[in-house]
Parts: sequence; structure tokens; C-alpha cells
Amino acid sequence: MLGSLKSARDGHGCSYIDGSRTATSLNTGRLVVLIVGVIIFLMGVVFTLQGANVIGGSALMSGNSEYIYIGGVVAIIGLFVLALSFRIGRSSTPAQTNPSPPYAEIA
Repeated sequence: MLGSLKSARDGHGCSYIDGSRTATSLNTGRLVVLIVGVIIFLMGVVFTLQGANVIGGSALMSGNSEYIYIGGVVAIIGLFVLALSFRIGRSSTPAQTNPSPPYAEIA
């Protein structure tokens, strides 16, 4: 019975088995990259604020202007990872809903 199930994949990271839509690992991967991007961005913000002595908590980082620059770079890297998470699984061409046959009939 399982051998008769056919799987098709659309351009948005979802697979279809006998007409029902199921989540794939691509959506899970997108979520993981999104969470990692948010964490990296927030780490950069914390580094920047500690370097600017806005928030305390670290004798090494608080008031040290070097961490303002390090935090800015880390926050920008986090934004790039966030942008990557939104691009994962998107196709460069729109999906065709009714593709034409590979041959043309001449009437």
C-alpha cells in the first residue's frame, strides 16, 4: 500500500502525498535558520549596549568601546542570516499551476 503513494513537491517546500499537504524538512530548516538569525542579532545588540555602558553585567565588556563595533558587526551578520531564512525554499520562477505539455498538437 505504501508503494502506491506518489509524492510530488511544489516550489514552496511542501510535498503532497495523494493530495494531502505535509510539512517537509525544508520548513523546519527555515525555522532553525530564522531562530539562529534572531539569536545572533540579539547577541550583537547586547554586545553593543554593553560596550556603550547602557546595560551592565560584564566587567570585561561594560564600557569597553571595542564591543560597540564587535556588537554592530555581529548584529549585521544576524540580519544577513535572517534574510537568508526568508529566501530558503523560494524558487526564482513562479510555480506553474497548469503547465503546458512538452509537445504541441496541430489540428
